[in-house]
Amino acid sequence: MRRIASEVQISARPEEVWAVLTDFERFHEWNPFLMQAAGRAEPGQRLSLRFRLPGSGREMVFKPTVLVSEAPGCGGAGAWASRVSSTGCTASS
Repeated sequence: MRRIASEVQISARPEEVWAVLTDFERFHEWNPFLMQAAGRAEPGQRLSLRFRLPGSGREMVFKPTVLVSEAPGCGGAGAWASRVSSTGCTASS
């Protein structure tokens, strides 16, 4: 399985970051490649993500299923993970 990982330090409380990372309908405000996103970060829920690929203008739609969703608390930073079954891709934050 291929994996893409990235890390960044954010000067905000974990709860504030979690609110942004799970507000799929507003992803387009800060992610220039994501044109539309919908769904809830809850296990078993299906997301709908429409991307525009840079350079080509080509659009792709992914419908991953949320596998894990853990809000921050008790010292944890929070995380969610999903899988696109047709490609085996996973995404997490």
